[in-house]
Amino acid sequence: MPITVDEPSTVCSEERPRRWFAGLGRSLRWSARLKRYETWLILCFVYVPVVPLFSAAILGGYLYVRSHRTVYLVNGLPIDIVVDVDGRHSIALGPHAQARLAMAEGSHSAVVSTPQLGFEPVNFRIGGQGSSGLLRAPTFIVDPTRSAILVWEEAPVSASSDRREAESRAHLGEAFLAYPHIDYAFEEFPKHSDANFSAATRRTRISLVAAPAEKLVQAILTADDRAGDTLGLIENHLRAAPDDVSLLSGYWAIARRRHEVERCRKFLAARLADRPVRVDWHRLYQTLSEDSGEGAALVDQYGGWVAADPQNSALLYLRGRCEPDREAALRFYQRAIAADPENAYPRYAESGILLSRGQFEKAAAAARIACRLRPDSAPMKRQLTKARMAVGQYDELEAEQRAALLDRPSASDDQERLLAVLVAANKLDQARHAVKTLCQRAAETAQDAERACTDHLNHLLLYFEGDFEGLLAATEQQADTGDSALPRYQALFELQRQVKPPAGLRPIPADHEGYSLLCQALAWAERGDQAEAAEARRQAIKQFRAGRYDDRRAADILAKGDQWSDQDIDGLPLDPTHKCILLSAIAEVSGDRAGALLDLAEKLNFERRFPYHFLKRTIQRLRRQAEPARSKR
Repeated sequence: MPITVDEPSTVCSEERPRRWFAGLGRSLRWSARLKRYETWLILCFVYVPVVPLFSAAILGGYLYVRSHRTVYLVNGLPIDIVVDVDGRHSIALGPHAQARLAMAEGSHSAVVSTPQLGFEPVNFRIGGQGSSGLLRAPTFIVDPTRSAILVWEEAPVSASSDRREAESRAHLGEAFLAYPHIDYAFEEFPKHSDANFSAATRRTRISLVAAPAEKLVQAILTADDRAGDTLGLIENHLRAAPDDVSLLSGYWAIARRRHEVERCRKFLAARLADRPVRVDWHRLYQTLSEDSGEGAALVDQYGGWVAADPQNSALLYLRGRCEPDREAALRFYQRAIAADPENAYPRYAESGILLSRGQFEKAAAAARIACRLRPDSAPMKRQLTKARMAVGQYDELEAEQRAALLDRPSASDDQERLLAVLVAANKLDQARHAVKTLCQRAAETAQDAERACTDHLNHLLLYFEGDFEGLLAATEQQADTGDSALPRYQALFELQRQVKPPAGLRPIPADHEGYSLLCQALAWAERGDQAEAAEARRQAIKQFRAGRYDDRRAADILAKGDQWSDQDIDGLPLDPTHKCILLSAIAEVSGDRAGALLDLAEKLNFERRFPYHFLKRTIQRLRRQAEPARSKR
C-alpha cells in the first residue's frame, strides 16, 4: 500500500522506511494493522538511535560542569598575598581583590603561602548547596585569610523599582561560603536604564567591601553579632597591618563589647617579643593586664626587658608606664627621651603628668613635640589641644578649627571644638551664630543625621553658656529621642533638681562610675544630706577599688580622709576634669587643708563640658566652708 507524504522532513527522508514497513506488512499479511502504527514505528526506527547520543551529550555536559564549578578566591587584606590551592596551583591576589577559578566537585584546600603570617589552611568541599543544577550554577567563595567583608544583596532591578527595597546580609571573615545561585558575583547590579525587567524581578549579587581600617571597624560594630567571628576578622587584619593604631583601638573596643578581653590580651601577648617594639600593642596589653588584675607582674616583666636592653627607648617608656611611683615614671620617660629624642610616646606621657599637676605651659611644650613626631596620633592631638586651652591660646585654636572646617564642614568633632574655643574666649555671639547657621542648613537638607548633630551642638552651647533652663526646654522638645536623655539629666543636675542619673546613663565619660558617684556625693553635701553623701562616697570608693592602678590609688587617698600627703596628690596623673572632681571630694573632708586642693582644682577646671559649672560652684562653696577653719588656725 503506498504511503503518501505531504511534504518531506527537513531532518531526513521517510520514503525508504515506509516502503520497507509496507513490504514487511504484505509478506506477513498484516498491513492493515501495521498502517495504524506505522508512524510510531517509523519514529522509533529513525530517532531511537539518537537518544543514546543525546543522553551521552547530557551526561558529558553534566560531568564537565561538575568538574568546572565556579569558585572565587577573595582577599580582604590591604596587602598582596599568594594562595596555594591543593598544593598544585599558586594564585596571586592583590589588596581587596578576588580571582575566579574552575574547580571539580570534591574536597580541596587553600593556604596563604606568601606572606607567612600564620593563617591556618582552609579545607572546603565543593558540592551540595544546589550544586547539581546545570542552569542555575552555585557560587562558592573561599577566603583563605578569613579577612573579607562580603555583602549579599537581593534587590529589584526594574526601572520602576525602588532600590531601597533591597535586602542584604553581611559575612565577616568566613572561610567558605556557598550560595545556590548568585546573579552578579562581584559585579554591580545593572543600571536602570540598561535593565529590561518587570517590576517584580529581583536579582542577587555579592560584593567584597574594600574598607580602610576605621570603616572596617565601624562596619563590624554595626553588623549583626551573628555575621561571623568579628574578633578573628580584625586579628587577621592586624597580622597583616600590625601598626594600624585605629584598627588596634577598634579591636579593643569590640573585645570589650563581646566580653572577650582575655582573648584580646592573649592575642597581643603573642607579639610582645617583636623587635622593633610595637609600642601600641604593649600599651594595650598593659591596660588589659591591669584590668584583669595582673598589673603587678608588669613591673618585673618590663624590668627584665629593660635590663636586657637598657638603651631601648620604647622599653624604657613602657617600663615607666607601669611604674606606680610617678616621680620614678618621669625618670624613665626622661631616659627614654635621651635614648631616642624622636620617640613621641615619652613626651606624650610626660605631658599628661604635667597637665594633671597644672603645669600647663610645660605640658603644652611636651605635647607639641609629641605631635610633631606623631602627627597622625589623635590622642596626642587631643592632649595638645587640652593643654593649649588651659594656657588660653584661644585665637590660634579658633583659626585652626575654622581652617579644619573648611576641609570638613560637617565634622562634628571640629564643630564641637570650635564652639568650646569661642565660648572660652567669651565670643558667645559668634558661637550662637555658628550653631544657628548649622541648624538652618540641617532644616534645608532634611537629613536626620545632620539634624541630630545640630541638636547635639545646640545642647552643648546651652551648657557651655550655663543656660540650664534653656537646655532643659530644648531637651523636653525631643523627649522621645534617646539623644536628649543625657543633656536633660545634666540640666536637672545643674539646677539641683536631680542627683542620681537614670539607670544605664553615664554622665561623665570614664571606665567606671566612680567620678559620677563622687559628683553625686558632692551634690548631696550641697543639699545638706550627709547620709546620702556618705553612701555615694562609699560607692565611689568601691568602684575605684575595682579599677586600674591609678583608680585604686585614688580610692586609697579618699579613704584617708584629711590624712593625705602632697606626694599622694602629685602622684595621680589623671584627666584634668577627673582630677578636679577627685580633689573637690578630698577637699570636702579636709577642713583647713582644703585650700591648696581647691587652688589646683580650680586651675584644672578649664574644660566647659559637664560638670564644669557644678564644679565651679562646688569649689566656691568649699572655699567658704574652709574659711572659718582657716581663721581659727
